[in-house]
Amino acid sequence: MFDELGAGPGAIIGISEGREAANPFGKAKTPVDAYCACLLDQLNV
Repeated sequence: MFDELGAGPGAIIGISEGREAANPFGKAKTPVDAYCACLLDQLNV
């Protein structure tokens, strides 16, 4: 998982997987399986 947001242990995060995970890198061919897209303060189910 590529994480440039600095999520720590126990953090609740939103992820993107597959081809969509490489979208933040534009045309650069970055091999990544998952991308940490957001940090969540809380999650209501």
